Amino acid sequence: MTLFKAGNSRIAIRTMSVAVPSAVMAKSGPGVQAGNRQLGSPDLPDPPVCQSFRDMAMTCSSMTRKDTGQMTIRDTTPADYGRIQEIYACAREQMRRAGNPGQWGDSRPSGETLLKDIRQRQSHVMEEQGQICGVFTFIIGEDPTYRIIEQGQWLDDAPYGTIHRIAGNGAGKGIFRECLSYCLAQIPNIRIDTHRDNAVMRHLLEKHGFVKCGIIYVEDGSPRIAYQRCCVGVMASPEPTPLSAACCTHPVSRILLSK
Repeated sequence: MTLFKAGNSRIAIRTMSVAVPSAVMAKSGPGVQAGNRQLGSPDLPDPPVCQSFRDMAMTCSSMTRKDTGQMTIRDTTPADYGRIQEIYACAREQMRRAGNPGQWGDSRPSGETLLKDIRQRQSHVMEEQGQICGVFTFIIGEDPTYRIIEQGQWLDDAPYGTIHRIAGNGAGKGIFRECLSYCLAQIPNIRIDTHRDNAVMRHLLEKHGFVKCGIIYVEDGSPRIAYQRCCVGVMASPEPTPLSAACCTHPVSRILLSK
C-alpha cells in the first residue's frame, strides 16, 4: 500500500486480486461479460439506454484500487462494459442538453475504443458504495494527436499523462476532482483536450488550475482546445494553488468530458 497526500486528505493506493467465479459473472445482469465470452467478441451488448444506476453490481478481478473517502477508483473490467456504456449514453444526453451535441454525437466513444482501453488497462471506473458513477481513460506516454499544436504551444516537453473520455452518471459528485487526484499520484504532468462547445469541461479545467495552450486536431480532423497542468516540484494536489498555477515558477502547466 502506498500513501500520498492530496490537499488535506491522505489517499491509499493498493493492488488486490479477487477471484471471480464464472457463475457469478453470468448472474451480474445485462451488459456483463459471462462464461467464456471473450473481450471484443461480437456478442457484446449494444450501448444501453440511460437508466438508473442504483442497482449496478460490481464484478472485479486483479485490479488497481484507490480509495478517496467514499469513492473508489479501479481498473475497468470486461464485466463493466455494459455499465460504462450506460454512463456514456447519459453523458451524451447531458452534452446535447448543454449545447454540445457535436463532440460525441450519438455513438462516441465507440465500443471498439472502449474495449481497447479495457484491454490495455487504461480505462478506470469510479465507484461510490459499490456503484459505478464515473469512468475515464488515463494514458501515460505520447499522444500522437498532440505532436502538432496551433495557435500556441505546450509549456514543456516533459513526459506526461493524458486524460480522455471522462464521464459521470450525473449523480456522482467530485468526479473530475477525484480523477485528477488519481492521475497526479502517478505523474505530475497532465494534458487533456476538449471541444470548444464543452463549457462544463472548460470551466472545470480553469477551476483546477489548467492552462489553455492552443488547438490540436483529433483523429477525425476536428479541432480541440488543448490544456496542460503540471505539479513538478510541488506536492501534487487536485486543488489549484499559486505554485501549481504558476508551474513551480516556470511554465510547466499544459490538461466532464474530453476527446
